[in-house]
Order: sequence, then structure tokens, then C-alpha cells
Amino acid sequence: MQRVLVLVGDAAEELDAMYPIFRMREAGYAADVAALTKRDVQLVIHDFDPQSDAYTEKNGRKLPVDVTFAEVDPSDYIGLIHPGRPGAGVHPHRPGRAPDHGVLLRARPAGRHGLPRPQVPAVYGLLRGRRTAAFGPLAGDMENAGATVVDAPDVVDGNMVSCRGLAGPPRVVARVRQRARARDRPGLSTGQMSAPGNRLAAPTAGAMSPGRIVDVAGRPVRVHEVGSGPAVILLHGSGPGTTAAAAWGPLAAALAGGRRVIAPDFFGFGASVGPTGRAAWTEQVLGVLEVLDVERFAVVGNSMGGAIALSLAVARPEAVTCVVGIGTLGIDMPLPDGLDDLWAYEPSRSAARALLELLMHDPASIACDAVDARLRATLEPGPRAAFAAMFPRPRERWVRDLALSEAELASIAVPVLLVHGAQDRVVPLRDSTLPLLGILRDVRAHVFGGVGHASPVERPAELHRLLTVFLEDHD
Repeated sequence: MQRVLVLVGDAAEELDAMYPIFRMREAGYAADVAALTKRDVQLVIHDFDPQSDAYTEKNGRKLPVDVTFAEVDPSDYIGLIHPGRPGAGVHPHRPGRAPDHGVLLRARPAGRHGLPRPQVPAVYGLLRGRRTAAFGPLAGDMENAGATVVDAPDVVDGNMVSCRGLAGPPRVVARVRQRARARDRPGLSTGQMSAPGNRLAAPTAGAMSPGRIVDVAGRPVRVHEVGSGPAVILLHGSGPGTTAAAAWGPLAAALAGGRRVIAPDFFGFGASVGPTGRAAWTEQVLGVLEVLDVERFAVVGNSMGGAIALSLAVARPEAVTCVVGIGTLGIDMPLPDGLDDLWAYEPSRSAARALLELLMHDPASIACDAVDARLRATLEPGPRAAFAAMFPRPRERWVRDLALSEAELASIAVPVLLVHGAQDRVVPLRDSTLPLLGILRDVRAHVFGGVGHASPVERPAELHRLLTVFLEDHD
């Protein structure tokens, strides 16, 4: 059973303490109560008197303590919950004991979920540069600690979830449980290869919706949505026959535990009809987000979709929270032989198998039904005609069209995660991720050995874990 840690002390608010404890236990997590000493702590009940500038306080229940701060091993816990109200935080009149909080918070539990009472992170410098909700009278203290106070019932900032008052715990505990479920999902195994030696079957759409057609500037765009929470946009690549559902179904299902996942078909793919090229696709995605009333979002792009993800970060820097590029285009490079072969595809069963062998590092992992599914997708009349006209020779110009200038790339201020297969023959590591590491301002990379151009298929569970941590850290 996975565990969360609940920090309490004498005079902690009864509702703030008891509610998350019982709700997390109800959800199947062990909620351990921690305090300075192993004895029952005295909880209190607060109320507001309209005739007074202060709240009233009376004793409530006593709460048994499971573990002292000194006994806690942070690696045993996926999350930290710190209920509010006076008494539950640092005790300045007992300075010898207060550092116990600091040790615990600095180490932080292994998970990415928390409901912190703001004074404790503030004392130890953990609010600097963070966004947080705050009980009104404490807003100035939070700002003095370096935080940005957001006027909202609850706020998610990376691994921190906060609320501002008595009405907050239900919303915040729901957020914590959502994120805990997302962290615990088993990964992307349905119909996909999850480790070397497994066979690639026909792709499935997982829990992604069938999608709907929305009107973007008078043109039809198919959009798939699943889940709720902070928005993340998934942008597919340029392989023949690809669609958002085929490319992202299992990953969308895995991310949907704590996020609103939106995956459109680019113009020229699936059921979306319109002009193609970086500028057109960038405007298309912005149009979709306007129709769906999405103001801030993370964006994950695969191959060509990575180029559009970077383009969105340049076009709407105030809206994009972070970018993930998987085997990404978006930087000027010579036309790779593998990409030339991919864009030159003409439908046949042998060509469909050759296409999958080009994408995957291990051709032995490709099952017959995956070849048949790819062939059927590339024979669809509308997408077949659109793809045939999309990347005519000389194809170097389409690489250049998808490339951002070095100045544009250097202007991207949001965090960027680059994921690449070491054996990628379509967009080689040396031509993409390695030079981007020297240009982007806030960038990190993860390289999978023994992986080609299909990281979402070849390393699904590991990719899901990478994305979950990165997205949570940069909400």
C-alpha cells in the first residue's frame, strides 16, 4: 500500500487535518500522522465572529500520532500533506525542535503531491519562485517569502498543491488523489511494446474519446479529449497514416488521471482538412485551443509535432508552460535518409512493413497486425491524397520549413525536455537533440538506448514516467 505523510501539531484545525486523512485512506492510501512527539495532539475548531476581527477557537478531537518527525524516512512516502491553522507549523518558541520540519520538507517525499501549510515552506525558503494560494491575512508573508500569491481556491505548482481556507480541502485533496492515481498508473501496455522482446501489435486508442470535429477558421479539425486538470496538448508526427488517436491513445489514457489531454489531427491527417506547413499547423493548434477555451497549456510533440510544439512556445510564450520534444524536428539539418524514405512512402504491404522497420529499432518486434493496420490507415482516400501532396521533392525544403531559426529557439524561455532514441534513423540524435542542447535556454534531455524513432511505442512506461514528473514540476 502506498503511503502519504500528514504533518500535525497541537492546535491544528480539526477539519483541515481529519478530512485529508480519511479521504486518502478511503482512496486506498495509508495516511500516517506525524508530529514532534508520539502522543495524541489536540486539534481545535475555528470559527469566525462577525463582531470580531479574529476567529474563535475551541478544543476539538485528539488525534493519535503514528510517527515522529525524527523517525520519518521520506522515501517511504509518495506525498506530504500539511494541514493549516496555527499550531500545526513551526514553533518559534521551541527553536530546537523546529528544524525537524525543515529536514522533512527539504528531503521531500518520493512522490510529487502535497498540501502544504504555507508558513513552513516559507520559513525554509521553499516558496521562493513558486505560485501558491494563501489565506488572505497571510498573503503578504507568502510574498515576502518570494512566492507569487494566486487569488484562487487552490493552486498547483509543480509538486505543490495549496489552498487558501476552510473551503479548500475537498478541492485540494481531489487534486492530490488525481495526481497520485496518475503516478500509479501502470503505463502504456495495451497493444504496445513495453520492453525489449515484446511484439508491436496494432495501435489502440486506449481511453481516448472517439473525437469530435471542431471548426477552426472555417476548416474541420478532429480533436480528441480525455481527463481533466491542467491542459496538455499532444501533437503527432508526419508518418503516413498517422492520427492523434493512433499516435497518442495509450499515453493520453495514462496522463488523463490528472490532466486535460487534448490531441488534434493536424491538417492533412485523419479527418482534419486544411493547409499544411509549420505556419499553418501552428495557427491550426492555436485555433483549436481558442475554440476549446484553453489559455495555458503544456505541449508534447513527436517528430514533426515537436517542431510545432517549439513553434507554439515562440508564438505564445505567455501561454505555454513547458515543452516536450520526442525525436523532434524543428532545427535546420540535412535531410536524413530515413526521413526522406518516410515522406516518399507509397502504400503497399511491403512498404508498410518497411515503414515500421524504419521507425522501430528492433524489427523483430513488429507483428503482422501492426503492418496490416498501418497499410489500412495509409489507404484511406482523403489522408492518402493529402500525404501524397504534402512532401514532394526536393524534400530538403520541408525540413527547412519546419526548422525554427537559432534566434527563435534561443528565445524560448520555458523549460524544454528532449527525448530521443539513440538509434533513431528518421531524425538522428546528432542532428536534433544534441545541437538543441546548445541553443535552448532551459533544456534537459533523456536518451533511450536501443530505441529508434518510436519512443512512445518502444519505451511507453518509461516515457510516461518521464513526462509525468516533468509536467508536474512545471505546471
